[in-house]
This record gives sequence, C-alpha cells and structure tokens, in this order.
Amino acid sequence: MIEPILIENPLGIDLVIQDFQVYLQNNLPEIEKVFGRCYKTETKDGFIPEVYIGKKEYYEIMSDDTIASHCFFDVEDTENIEYGSNSYLYTKNATVRLIVMAKLDDIYNFSHRSDEDLINAIENKIDSYSSVYSEWKYSRILKKTANVFSNYSYKLDDNLNDMQPFFVCAFEFDVSYSSKFKCNN
Repeated sequence: MIEPILIENPLGIDLVIQDFQVYLQNNLPEIEKVFGRCYKTETKDGFIPEVYIGKKEYYEIMSDDTIASHCFFDVEDTENIEYGSNSYLYTKNATVRLIVMAKLDDIYNFSHRSDEDLINAIENKIDSYSSVYSEWKYSRILKKTANVFSNYSYKLDDNLNDMQPFFVCAFEFDVSYSSKFKCNN
C-alpha cells in the first residue's frame, strides 16, 4: 500500500505544504491518507498528478479504490514575489489546492449523500489551522471533477469520479510565505 512520505528538512513551498499535511494527518480522521505536493507529469494522454513516494518513484494519485479517502496538494505553476520595504526581503505568494477524493460510504454510515458532511469536517480543520511558516487564505471550493482537475490536460468522467459513493472536491488557498524559514529537524 502506498504511504505518504515526509521530506527531511523541507524548504520553500514544500515546508509550507508539509506543515499543513502533518496537521491534517493528525487532526482529520475522515481522510485516510494525506499526501504532500503533487507533480504534473506529462504522459502521452496529457498531464497527470503524481506524488513522490521515495526511491526515485512517483505514484499516480488519481482514483485509488484501495484507499477510503485521500488528499494531496496541487500548486499553481507560477508563484508571485512581493517585496517589503527592504529590497532584499520578499514574500512568495502561491495558489494551492487541497484536492480531496473519497468514497463517502467508507467514511460515513448515512443514508444521504454525505459530501457536505465531509466538506464541513475539512473546513472546521482549515478554520483551526495556523502556521508559523505561512498564511493560508481559504478562497474557494471547487466541485465536479473537471473543475477540480482543471490544471491537468486529460479528460476525466464526472460519472466515474463524482457520483455516489465517490466524491471529489478542492479547497483553494492563497498562500503567502517567506523563503527565510527552514525546517529545524
């Protein structure tokens, strides 16, 4: 079974994401596996999301029906730089999506479609998260597979990925962080 890995002494956006990854893994029991940043890997069919699993290996993180629920972080390809009053100090700004995929009936034992229950559980953890490394501003939620995976170029079928019991959504954030922070592991 594929397990999320943690980066030893992460820097930059990896430090920022890993801090949130560890928080969610420790505080959000509805999500079985919390992976870190994914990479856009080009294949003959287009770009796919993959996570690094160690030993020079990547894992395609799409629908894995052996996992009840999982999430990973997608980072826009462009980060903006904002300088402060001292010209050598700057803040990086990135758009980051927390993409969640779940089999709802493996998480909840409800007779209704429990997508809003899962969204509520995640938003409660978003609201209580704070970081010394970064500022996360929750800006929007994306639903429907085509919207969630709009950063990737291959076609996905909503009927296969977003119909009961399956659910997919993304929580989008504007993330600001300073590159001066380093992990002290």
